[in-house]
Amino acid sequence: MRQYIAAQLSAHSGSSMASVSSCPICGSLNTRLYLSGEDPVLRSSAFGSSRTDHSPGTINRCCVCRHAFRAVRPSPSELAALYREMATDKYEAETDHRRTTAALHLRMVKRKVTREAPLLLDVGCGSGLLLDLAARAGWNIVGVEPSTNFFQAAQKLLAGRGQLVHATLQESGLAADSFDVVTAWDVIEHVNDPAGFVELCAQLLKPGGFLFMKAPDIDSVQARLLGARWPVLLPEHLHYFTRASLRSCGDRAKLQLVEFSRHSVFFSLGYLLYRLSQHGITGTGFLNRIVSGSVLSGIAVPLRLGERYVVWKKHSAAGASEGD
Repeated sequence: MRQYIAAQLSAHSGSSMASVSSCPICGSLNTRLYLSGEDPVLRSSAFGSSRTDHSPGTINRCCVCRHAFRAVRPSPSELAALYREMATDKYEAETDHRRTTAALHLRMVKRKVTREAPLLLDVGCGSGLLLDLAARAGWNIVGVEPSTNFFQAAQKLLAGRGQLVHATLQESGLAADSFDVVTAWDVIEHVNDPAGFVELCAQLLKPGGFLFMKAPDIDSVQARLLGARWPVLLPEHLHYFTRASLRSCGDRAKLQLVEFSRHSVFFSLGYLLYRLSQHGITGTGFLNRIVSGSVLSGIAVPLRLGERYVVWKKHSAAGASEGD
């Protein structure tokens, strides 16, 4: 079983992008090529729903924990700069449907967090939809968001309620042991060091606090069936997780695993066809052209794309259940 070593970066002069040959989760050098893709220098046009660059790059997969990871990626400082600059127009056009998903996420959190007026930190809060719903429910809120456009949209929506930090979590300077709950939906796949990111989230939690995350699952039925056309294979995604690799992140942070689960998220039919057509799913380009601009385009579609939810608890008693 030969080891696959990530491609050389000599073609990327002028960039500090680096190649990764060992698994970012377990450190094993026993990795194989999962997907061979183009590895251009990443630009802000590859980030977010408005992306015009679509190659997910070269992806390796660990033979030990089965974690998959982009072999070539920017430095943390370059990533932060790219997220600050990314366009958000297509994301904002989906506000109604994303609010429906945010409401689902808040219901998930409410089932675990029973403290009166808890303090919630939403990492990568986007335009502030979850924070807005939580504030309306009487919660205290803090949001961290590196994108300038998203940060400004969240400021407008929240209108002075709670605290917003225009930074990455690593840059935020938030105090340890401060929060009853930390949420990070669709964030962990974007960071260079996912295990370190979970550790930082854990440090911010009060004892007994909960950490909620959603991450792409490389072992999902959708990923296995669609292969290179899986819509979650995106330029800005640096990681694709397994149960084992997520569990490892939590163990390193000394968190108690509460549960794994799967839930549908909501998109408009028009946006869904647009995304699927980008990934070459048969017939979706034709359907997208038909639906575009019609009343059908706005129909809400619940969908599972092959992502896994995970909940951890800090310094909790044993005995929590684990689902799938």
